[in-house]
Amino acid sequence: MLWKSILLLFGYSILIIIIYNLLKNFLLKKIKLSKWVILAMAIVIFIVPPIPGVNINPNIFRIVKSSLFIILFLWWIDLTTGKMEFKNYKKDVKIVPKAKPNRIKNMNNKKQK
Repeated sequence: MLWKSILLLFGYSILIIIIYNLLKNFLLKKIKLSKWVILAMAIVIFIVPPIPGVNINPNIFRIVKSSLFIILFLWWIDLTTGKMEFKNYKKDVKIVPKAKPNRIKNMNNKKQK
């Protein structure tokens, strides 16, 4: 019984880390929030009990609540340590003047006249 619990905990941890890394690569780098807002959301999720009147299986609610807390907390740690790099999706636009080869020809023609 003890080994089964340890294996379930280990599997849950690995699954949460995989989900967090996928979210970090594809979603979290695009969202720019203050690290304190993320920490506040994690604390609220940690403290808030299940909503009374909503018929949710308590075991599933506990797993989802723990997963959200862990993902938000890991995101906050990445933002605090500076390991989260936001991608800049705006490309730098360089304005290059258009070459005007006839300008020199026209200037030479005006000088000759």
